[in-house]
Amino acid sequence: MSKKLILSSLIMASLSGAAVAQNSQAIVFPGESNEQQRSIQFPQHSQAQKNAIVFPSRSYANQSYKGSYQQSKARQEFFQTMESVHVAEGFYTDTLINRDYNTYYDYIGEVYVQHAPDYPDGAEPLRVELLKYLDDNPNIEVDILRTIAEKDYVAIHSAWTNNGSTDVYVDIWRVEDGKLVEHWDHYQGVESSTELSGPEVDMYARQNPDLNRTKALRVINTYNDLSDLNDVRRFVDANFVGHTPEAQNGKGAFINHLQGMAQNGKRFVRTPAQTIAMGDMVLVHSKQVDRDVENDLGTGYIDIFRFNNQGKIVEQWSVEQKVKPVDERYNINEIFAYPYRW
Repeated sequence: MSKKLILSSLIMASLSGAAVAQNSQAIVFPGESNEQQRSIQFPQHSQAQKNAIVFPSRSYANQSYKGSYQQSKARQEFFQTMESVHVAEGFYTDTLINRDYNTYYDYIGEVYVQHAPDYPDGAEPLRVELLKYLDDNPNIEVDILRTIAEKDYVAIHSAWTNNGSTDVYVDIWRVEDGKLVEHWDHYQGVESSTELSGPEVDMYARQNPDLNRTKALRVINTYNDLSDLNDVRRFVDANFVGHTPEAQNGKGAFINHLQGMAQNGKRFVRTPAQTIAMGDMVLVHSKQVDRDVENDLGTGYIDIFRFNNQGKIVEQWSVEQKVKPVDERYNINEIFAYPYRW
């Protein structure tokens, strides 16, 4: 079970005010003094027990209304994020990995909007299709690699291995009223185990997710003008590791790869559709169109960037999938359409 799933389960339980275990560290909520803070207890051996989640605090006597509102909003967004993790990882763990099909509607909303082109729209058609696929492939193994969430959006990066062949997926959901109600994904075959390796999100990282988001988008925007690599030089660490089929390890190798595309006359239009920022990672879902290919339908990319404490990109994972013609899709929803963005 994911450390974040353990934590989110405990936090969901804590909303009723119940203590879970002894000998723990507390979550310190904004605006609450030591006497006023609620203590949420964690199991002794959990990751959460080792790392208290601490929000910026001020005394009630000195804080302004604006400060109180901002802290209250931060607390609400934190619980919303943890609920999203809880629901998505619960679905993966209970329904997909443990194959307890009776849990399907514990996590999936009755109204389910499907943007992934290989699946039908709606909750029940997806359930039928999914259960048939899992029953037809009894030896398939599913592993959660990392989970990234921000408020009501959550993404799971996973590996699906069947008879020696592995596909890597990134699923993105929108959560509403505690259920998964809207879905996007991309997947591709795995050529090397390096595409799967690397750490989970450090949700305790003392970083600025919004600043990281801006930097990630600036790097993605480089594909619109390969003659200008200044943002790559500024925001990518010298020891950068690329978990991609091209295995671009080192900032120099990454820059050489981009320069090679420029020298070959490559011209793209890269359009971000959504981002999710959490801890030390940022996910960017985008569409890339080759300007030199007539009527190019484009390619979908889901890139995950990890930042170090100096604000530099040190790792990248990427999943890409060619956009299918409309008549080859199982639903009519736009692949890159989101109700709202960052």
